[in-house]
Amino acid sequence: MLYKVLTIDNFYKRAVMPERKVYMNKQRRRIIYEINTRLEAVQGEMESLLDDIQAVIDEETEYRDNIPENMQSGERYEMADSACDSLQSAYDTLESAKDNLDDVTSSLEEATDC
Repeated sequence: MLYKVLTIDNFYKRAVMPERKVYMNKQRRRIIYEINTRLEAVQGEMESLLDDIQAVIDEETEYRDNIPENMQSGERYEMADSACDSLQSAYDTLESAKDNLDDVTSSLEEATDC
């Protein structure tokens, strides 16, 4: 009868268990789900705020555009124009924040897949 010689290398190959993928536990998944639910509510509120800001931008732009030409070099026009620029900046900043929340939500969802 022939015996196979068990070398150290063969021993370790046999002794090492195959890697098991460890999944996130149910409790952490639930916490992430609750966070995402809250983030969705915040995103909904941000959408509403964006709509409100856009409405004000539209009204202020209409006001500025209806100032007679002979007054467009005056203080009223400059203030209205400055307000339009500031409102647009606020809109863009809030929209960027909302987009960042989309990225946060996606990352959290990816975390639950690990």
